[in-house]
Amino acid sequence: MAIAKNGILGGFSGSVGDIVGATWKGVTTIRSKSAIEKKPLTQKQKDALQTTKLVLDFWKETNTMYPWLDLTSKELGMTPMNVFQRRYRGNVLASATSLAPFTPFDHFPTKILAYEWYAPTPGTTSKLFDGEFTEAIISQYPTHTVDITVFQFRRVGGSAKLYKVWRNLNTPVSDEGVWFSMQCDVRQEDQWLVSVMLKSPESQTVIGTQQRKDFS
Repeated sequence: MAIAKNGILGGFSGSVGDIVGATWKGVTTIRSKSAIEKKPLTQKQKDALQTTKLVLDFWKETNTMYPWLDLTSKELGMTPMNVFQRRYRGNVLASATSLAPFTPFDHFPTKILAYEWYAPTPGTTSKLFDGEFTEAIISQYPTHTVDITVFQFRRVGGSAKLYKVWRNLNTPVSDEGVWFSMQCDVRQEDQWLVSVMLKSPESQTVIGTQQRKDFS
């Protein structure tokens, strides 16, 4: 509703239909309302937004797992999360949509676990992870523990989302190996990433980590 301050021939404030009246520095002005055009997002824009969410979700799950990641920045005010977004965006997307590994996970020369863990097939509702520590790990790190993390990614348009995460933490290195069960909801296009982290028992310092993407 508009208010006419000087009769119908004077200026007014407010709006009538598509006309807006106002006073600016003592001058009465009249203008038309700006049209707000709401275009639907293109598929490319939807994919870009979904990839940003994917990378941030992956960051939330991993930023405390891998302390050696160099997430410092010379740019004033840039947070580690933003550094991660810039530096690993493409790598995370490739890991979520193909067999590409997430390179920072490979951080140890000696094989930690020997296991045959095939990606669950569509329709699978449960999966058993079963692995054995290598002789080298048992002899060199008999008092250490491992954390195993399994990531499940699901395609969304031209991008993907982090669909589910399983963790098996602080399993002692021994000749008994390590196993745990996962409840799954699997589709054909899902991608999987397994991370195995070796830690010292006293300080819980990460000694190294390895990954598995091929499942062959």
